[in-house]
Amino acid sequence: MAKKIKVLVDGHVFDGIFQGSRTFLKGLYAKLSESDSLDIYIAANDLNNLEREFSGINGTINFVRLKSKSKIKRLLVDLPALVSKYKFDYVHYQYMDSPIKLCKSIITIHDVLFLEFVDDFSWLYQQKKYLFALAAYRSSILTTDSEYSRIAINKYLNVPLNKIHIVQPALDDDFIIPLSKRVAIASKKNIERKFKLNKYILYVSRVEPRKNHEILLRAYLEMKLWESGYHLIFVGKNSINSPKLNFLFDAMTENQQQYVSHYESVPHNELLDLLRSASIFVCPSKAEGFGYPPLEAGAFGVETLISNATCLSEFDFFGDRFFDPNDLDDLKNKILNIISGDNVLPSMKGISNTIRTNFNWDRTAYTMERLIVNDFKIN
Repeated sequence: MAKKIKVLVDGHVFDGIFQGSRTFLKGLYAKLSESDSLDIYIAANDLNNLEREFSGINGTINFVRLKSKSKIKRLLVDLPALVSKYKFDYVHYQYMDSPIKLCKSIITIHDVLFLEFVDDFSWLYQQKKYLFALAAYRSSILTTDSEYSRIAINKYLNVPLNKIHIVQPALDDDFIIPLSKRVAIASKKNIERKFKLNKYILYVSRVEPRKNHEILLRAYLEMKLWESGYHLIFVGKNSINSPKLNFLFDAMTENQQQYVSHYESVPHNELLDLLRSASIFVCPSKAEGFGYPPLEAGAFGVETLISNATCLSEFDFFGDRFFDPNDLDDLKNKILNIISGDNVLPSMKGISNTIRTNFNWDRTAYTMERLIVNDFKIN
């Protein structure tokens, strides 16, 4: 049997909050753990959490501890020490790598939105450009999530297009397995009992100016949807202060406030129930590197409306369910189309089937495995 290629994954993201980059690593390496070609190790500070995250996988992953929670010590000390000890062939980093290069590197840069939408990011954050560019230059394998991000990396980091490979994120089995009537009914009952909700519009995302929560709240208020019994639910951590959104929240009447809720986090099973049972899911974001939540809602067959900005426009199967995230009337008309009962938008059943067929980890893991195996053979 041929020697397996040893890959170390910088898994420090598992020690932090839930976000897209964490979902990406979990889904990708849960599937790659089944590979006959790769020997997978993931490094993080909290190994108990890693074991919980990857419990039930069909393959094998080795977990190794990062001694420090410091980003500097992780990159300068912990990861090089692990490479030296275990003799890895590759280390997979997200965005930036260790300056101490003891083996080949795989770099995933999900997006460079901070260079495109400079008003939404601090000057200090924008200086990461140089570290990202250096990591990309030094990498043996460079990946990103979408064609949109591929072109942006080429433009802003001056990386040749032929070096940038698309490894498309995918959805977990919770979303890929068709939703049964029994599960749908149980989810609805759970939401009614836990959140006292029947009809509601849902948006799942961290709160940042570019996420554009305010246009959805404004549409909700101007359409007076609470008078028709609709609630508006936001789920996501407050990440960057959003003055426009704060202003709208502060200006709401006491009656309106009873129908608008923001949860910074909910347990995973409750989030699944919220997604399955939503009347409408709306993603009004102005800037995304990929965009999991509208795909997740769409996979469940929930009535979904989605911004046509940045990489989201690549989800062309949503068709007329796209709207301009800067056009309030466009969003209001799309919402009205659904709640009025005169829905002429593309069928969610067909969209759900397309999502479940094209966004599964088997396809994504195969792409990454071929990149690693072929690079290893060449060199």
